[in-house]
Amino acid sequence: MVRLSRLLGPDPRPRPGDRPADRGVQRANRPSLNGNKEDKEITEPVRSTELLSAVLASLYGERSPVIITGPIGAGKTTAALRLAAALKGRGVKVGGIVAPRLTDRGKTVGYRIVDLSNGAEHRFASLEPPGIPVGRFFVDESGLDFARQALSRAERMEVAFVDEVGRMELRGDGHAGAIRRLLAADALPVLTVRDEFLDRAITAFSLERASVFRVSLPLEKRRNEPKSGTEEALWKIVDTIGFPILITKGKDGFPHVRPMRLLEREGTSFWFATSAGSAKVEEIEADPRVGLLFVDTQRFNYAIVRGNAQLVRDPDREVRLWEEDWCEDWPEGPTDPDYSLLLIEGREGSYHRGLTGESGEVTLDPG
Repeated sequence: MVRLSRLLGPDPRPRPGDRPADRGVQRANRPSLNGNKEDKEITEPVRSTELLSAVLASLYGERSPVIITGPIGAGKTTAALRLAAALKGRGVKVGGIVAPRLTDRGKTVGYRIVDLSNGAEHRFASLEPPGIPVGRFFVDESGLDFARQALSRAERMEVAFVDEVGRMELRGDGHAGAIRRLLAADALPVLTVRDEFLDRAITAFSLERASVFRVSLPLEKRRNEPKSGTEEALWKIVDTIGFPILITKGKDGFPHVRPMRLLEREGTSFWFATSAGSAKVEEIEADPRVGLLFVDTQRFNYAIVRGNAQLVRDPDREVRLWEEDWCEDWPEGPTDPDYSLLLIEGREGSYHRGLTGESGEVTLDPG
């Protein structure tokens, strides 16, 4: 097994005065590929930058499917959602489906299906009939129809997600037909597969050339998982937005806002790249209280996280999060004295789901 270390390709040239992490949504250029493409597998929890790098390389190079695998509750759907958000943030057309779990007091009671092309949702599986029995769940037939239509639309996208390839698909039911059509289309498929089904899925759908990524951190230990019902709703919105709005207090006393590319979220900690000499840093040093606004215009959802910000010197993380297209702004690379990481520690949050009217206030536990 080979550890993936491919870097992302450069973004289009920035406007004068822009900083890379402060720009709005832009499209990534085609990454350069060194040597022949190889299948990759990561046996520790996959980092979003590694997965994004591999998908972009496959999208703009030699195309082959991507598989995200792991045991139940390892975070396959979460990884898929974050990957989709990162791709959308780079201007990539994304479609397909993800199936987030529905929980009640920490127990999984069902699944909903989300169309990534438009944000529409539909019930998919529950513990009670009616429906098609699959394991301990009953799959809603109208949910399957919803998924088929979403996957049909995904054939015209650049990247198409299928979450997940499971028991039904392995026996030729469920999403099986849609997956085969998708594999024959131009879209780059990203599939989630439970590890116990991986070999069978590769054989059934001729995925021998797929790149495989493994997520293996147990559900109960994942720092990014919600700890309460309202916190769950907050993170569901937050984790689909790659460019939140950072709100600081300016010298004039008014709120100052700018889009920031979210590089990494670890529980209630949010990491961004910034210039140490920027105006925002000066504002944060004067008043570290900030807000992060996450807006989903397709589903009319929004969430805001309030907390404290600080400039952090973390050489290992600076190297890990560094991207080569930032060299124009920070010529000395990750050791450039002007390149810094901005850490925002969330303390509280609120959210509103426009289509359902659901809203809530959350006190965040850093764990």
